Parts: sequence; structure tokens; C-alpha cells
Amino acid sequence: ISSGSFSRSSLSSAAASRSSSRRPSLLPQHARNSSNTSLSSSSRPGSTFAEDIASSLPLRSSSTASSRRASIVYSRHSRESSLLSAAELAKKAGLKLVLFNALWTNNCKANSYLQYFDLVFCRDKNSVEEILRVIPNIPVTFVPDMTFISEIPDDLGQVRSGVMVTDSVKRKKCISLARFSLKHNYMLVPMSSAFYRRINRHPILKWRLSKWIDCKSSTIDTPDQFLNKIIGVEGVVTGRFHTACLALLCGTPVFCISSNTTKIQLLMKDFGLSPQCVQPEIPSQDIIFQRWREHHQKRSMIEAR
Repeated sequence: ISSGSFSRSSLSSAAASRSSSRRPSLLPQHARNSSNTSLSSSSRPGSTFAEDIASSLPLRSSSTASSRRASIVYSRHSRESSLLSAAELAKKAGLKLVLFNALWTNNCKANSYLQYFDLVFCRDKNSVEEILRVIPNIPVTFVPDMTFISEIPDDLGQVRSGVMVTDSVKRKKCISLARFSLKHNYMLVPMSSAFYRRINRHPILKWRLSKWIDCKSSTIDTPDQFLNKIIGVEGVVTGRFHTACLALLCGTPVFCISSNTTKIQLLMKDFGLSPQCVQPEIPSQDIIFQRWREHHQKRSMIEAR
């Protein structure tokens, strides 16, 4: 189960309630509204994470609790059992539970916990299919990642130049992407400040990257700056799921390096793009350019409908 951010002391939901207009693109149909709720608990010596969460849940009568909804965002696989146990305890406390923005693949041990959720929203169709195989009548819906409600200019313009390379959640892939950008003189734009920690052991690489980034200050672009760069380039190479989402949103061809789950592969599948758009390592430029041409062809077919 994957998505969002979380710490031991808090379990947060990501949500927004807004709408935006945008030009026709490769975007699938998606929902634009969601609720925002957060749960917090304090860590106690000797307690489990699930017990910490349960201690923060207000115990109410079933008639009152039925009107409450807790949107739970799940994260790391290593935390999966504790998070799902927290869902079980929350259900016993009388709350309505929503599994939101979920990636559900090969969760044999976790399948039994699906019964505690009143609503399930998955960000890929494969997850929906897997959940329905476990519980055919569960209310589960496909809702693409919330980056797709980002506001972008109605007129994206026709002039694009250059290639943008971003980082990855994986250290070795961060290094590979940075070296790839230097080799071909492509603009490097880290999406997370964690990138700077991942290249600390490579002083020569850091020095060479000073053309594109300030390694001393470890600064990253604002969301608007990052989005504007994606809009202005001819193509993107990334190891980040959300960079891939934003590139698809802006109609910018994207080539991806696989991440810590199959989320990027499933994203491309939902967009009808070739699975070859995602590789475990960076291939030759010719292969990348070929995938970008396929992206353009797919977009042209959709806009011609």
C-alpha cells in the first residue's frame, strides 16, 4: 500500500476541494473533490503504532460515529501491518474508514483488512481489479493521483526546448540520472531536497552539477517553478512518480526509471502508453526518443477524436 507521507506521531490525509479547467490532453476521467481529515496520537513507551493511533480516536456511539469519516493515507510496505491494524482498531472505535490514494498489489497478508473500509479509492485500475478479486462487493473506485487536479495554463504554448531530468527516491538511480544529465547537458531539476543527501558521497559529481543546481543551499523549485519547467521542455526523464504525473498533465513526453513500487508502470498502463516507457535503468537516447515519439502519437490520436 503506498502513497503520501507519514510519521509515527501522525497519520495524515491529503485532500483538496477545488476544480480547474485545462486543455484536452491524455488525462483520464477523474474525480476532483475529496475531504480533509487528520488523526494524531502521541507515542507511548511500549505501545504499538496501532495502539497509539487507537488512543487518539474518540469513542462514540455508533449513531454518532456513522457521520464521521477518517481518510487514511498509507505509506511504506514495512509499516503496512501496523497501519492496517490501526484501521481495525479505528473501526472498532465506531469510525467510518476510507482508504484513499491506494496502490494495492500482492497484499496477500493485508487482504483480510479490506473488510474494515467503508470506501476505497485507488489511483490505478490494476489495484481496483486486485481488490475486487478479494472482495467483489466492496465499494472501490479508481481515482487518479491528486497531482492531476493541479492548475495549469489553458494555453501551454507551442515553443518548447531542451530536456529536463529529475531525481529518484532510490539513491543509486539519483546518481545515474545526475550523470545522464551531465553527459548530455540536460537541465537537472531535483524534485526533493533528499537528492542532495544522496549525492553527498560524490564530491566531483556535486561540483559538476553546480551548472544546474546549488548543492550548498540544497534548494528545490517551488511547485510553480517546477511545473513551468515541465511545460517548457520537449521531454522529461525521471525516476519520480509525481513528476511523471505532472508531465502527462502538461502533455510533455516522459521517460521513467522505475521507482520503489510498480506505481509508475501502472500509471503508464492507465494512460495507454507502452510499458517500455519505464525501464529499471537509463537506456540509450535513441530508445528514449522513440518512446517520446510514441507519446506524441498517442496524444495526437486522442486530440483528433
